[in-house]
Amino acid sequence: MNGHLFVIDGDLTRIACDAWLIPTDDQFVIEDPWRGCLKPHEREMLANRDGWLPGESAFPLNADPVSGEPWIWLGRIGTNEPQPGWYGERGAKFVELAAKAVREARLVNRAEPLD
Repeated sequence: MNGHLFVIDGDLTRIACDAWLIPTDDQFVIEDPWRGCLKPHEREMLANRDGWLPGESAFPLNADPVSGEPWIWLGRIGTNEPQPGWYGERGAKFVELAAKAVREARLVNRAEPLD
């Protein structure tokens, strides 16, 4: 699998990337620090969502992302899972899905995506 997953203490909105993940919990709650990354209409759209569908772990916030901007995805990451490997699996699944979607959409303003 191609792609990279970085865990940092910083402002994700300032990193050059093709996509980034906003974590949610099992009930689809997005915490305040992440909610500020969403536009008002995106917050409204998500307010009506009850939770994750069975087997769902990550999906793009917008079906039609803006070329040249990172594609925001939502991920089912926040939980009380006792096994640390579970979090790594979720991160890897996001990278797999997002890298494939970015390649297929050809969203980036460079010869190749950053994967």
